[in-house]
Amino acid sequence: MYFDDKEIKKQKFIFKLKLYGILIVFLFLLAGAGYLTAYSSFFKINGIALIDAENKQANANEIIKDLKDSFSEKSKLTSFLGADNILIWQNKPDETFFKNHPKIIDLAIRKDYLERKIEIDMDEREKLGVWCKTTTNNQELITNNCWWFDGNGVIFEEAPIVEGEMIYKIIDSSNRELALGDRILDENLFNNLILIFKTLEGAGLNLKTLRLENLSAQEVIAESPLTPKIYFSLRFDPDFSLSVFENLKKTDLEKVEYLDLRIKNRAYYKLK
Repeated sequence: MYFDDKEIKKQKFIFKLKLYGILIVFLFLLAGAGYLTAYSSFFKINGIALIDAENKQANANEIIKDLKDSFSEKSKLTSFLGADNILIWQNKPDETFFKNHPKIIDLAIRKDYLERKIEIDMDEREKLGVWCKTTTNNQELITNNCWWFDGNGVIFEEAPIVEGEMIYKIIDSSNRELALGDRILDENLFNNLILIFKTLEGAGLNLKTLRLENLSAQEVIAESPLTPKIYFSLRFDPDFSLSVFENLKKTDLEKVEYLDLRIKNRAYYKLK
């Protein structure tokens, strides 16, 4: 088939015209989508709610502000769109947020695009005991600061200096520096620490304070005016010591100067 030059040029012109037309329409749509996303109220958040906020942290406003900063500062695009744009919000914040809020163990974000609302549901760490940093002055232990720790051994909130045997307490004079969000012990050592508390309870001893003097030795000490000084190892489960306590009760624990349980399945003691 033969086409003259005029027909070929005409067809090329029509093709270019269609191509340019499609490109212009695409650019208009793209500009419209950009305007809709960045400048219109179509994706603007109408409300942010912290579920069950009255039972959560009192600083709910600070949490919401930090979440906004966390999402909006991820990239230049999210910064351009702004913290009030529902599109930049993700299901969870990054680890930096959790480091800044050690009391929060988990957090979930739900987005309602139709209502343009956000719900924040978070789980907070539960208080299990108190970890206290101490120093020695003229052979006297001085408590400087205390923090709450949870069931994972993570310190997350400042605590008052407590006396007595009402709650679990760790007196740490090992000269360590811990920050909020840190573990007081490695996981296996902490698990054995809790087992030591449970063993003392099972033996009917009103002892909920343990002293940690040297972390490298992986040992703790329990003592009170009515009981001997008891040495435990953090390397193993102390369940074998229950029978030891039962036997020593027959002797009268007040007559025992110290009890050494740092070797598994072995007990050494000294009478006064």
